[in-house]
Amino acid sequence: MIELPYILNLNDGGYEFSYSNKMIGVYVNNDYYALTYIANSFQLSAAIGKKEALLPHLNESYSLVKARTIISFTARAEVEELENLTGDELIDALRREMPKKENHPTKEEAQEKYSLMSEEQKLSFENKERVLKTARILFPPSGAYECIAMANHFIRHYSVFFNDHFSEEISLYQAASGLTNGVMIEHFFGGSRIDAAPVVGLFPPLLRGPLYTHTEEQTNAFRSILKRNSPSNESSLLLIRAKNLNTKGAYRSAALEASAAIENYIRLNLIKKMRENGLNDELIEETLSKNHFFEDRCKKIFRQYFNHSVPEIAPLEWQNVKHDRDIIRHKTTHTSHEPTEREVSQMTANIEFLIEKLNAYMTGLNTK
Repeated sequence: MIELPYILNLNDGGYEFSYSNKMIGVYVNNDYYALTYIANSFQLSAAIGKKEALLPHLNESYSLVKARTIISFTARAEVEELENLTGDELIDALRREMPKKENHPTKEEAQEKYSLMSEEQKLSFENKERVLKTARILFPPSGAYECIAMANHFIRHYSVFFNDHFSEEISLYQAASGLTNGVMIEHFFGGSRIDAAPVVGLFPPLLRGPLYTHTEEQTNAFRSILKRNSPSNESSLLLIRAKNLNTKGAYRSAALEASAAIENYIRLNLIKKMRENGLNDELIEETLSKNHFFEDRCKKIFRQYFNHSVPEIAPLEWQNVKHDRDIIRHKTTHTSHEPTEREVSQMTANIEFLIEKLNAYMTGLNTK
């Protein structure tokens, strides 16, 4: 179950679509509500469903919140035999159910409680935990990532067919800010829900308070920068955007932003150096226009104004960035290729390593 960050303009109900050579069923609901509460600066959902089903449970601890579109996938499995439990698993399960005081119940306290249970109670508790263990093995938390992939497949078809540019593909990071707190995985047995837990991924979207506080020195430095009549570091901003887009699953956009960051970094440093050498804006623009290819600027022009080319200053870092641009950026720009999260993360890191080396080199030049 996933709450989308917008409304799908579809009738409630089931829809089937082809995915990875099999038919997948998705249920769309635009009329769900959630019982929410705040715990340790996190907004969490205690239950999601129809309004009339939740109202009897509404009290001072909960808020009733209307959900946006919620899409659900269902998978079923039949097993001949339930998973067995070890003695430690059984006691740990009992500890989780015991009332918490200041500290989590100890193993010894759980063992004592277990010894006081009747044989019928022990058997009932053990069977319940065996069912839970079996369900969690059959449908593990890692299935959340496949749910996101299937949801995006469905959303892409919806967006194109209805020409709805307000809809967009989602990531686990975005889903975490919704009422399902990520992908809500529910386990059912015999028609009754036996377990529910959200798969969040990164937790910042859940927060309703600061994650940390910057030092007074950092805050004052930030205040000073705000008062200057100068733009923010444009190349750094592009890299921040690339990381943000990568977190949100927009891998194509992230790759292009990261690539633009290093191009912009080289361009701005060349402009600054050429101005220091007495060139006016017209000559600078003419020089850059004649050498508009990225490699020409990094090799010929950079060597002309900084004594060494970028590949000479940082050979390994240059090689990594060149490889990423030649392969990932080229395919992303000129085809429908979708890079992976790992590829974009590494591409961004390689650019940061190169910029770090170049900054150190140029700082050394300025101090001579």
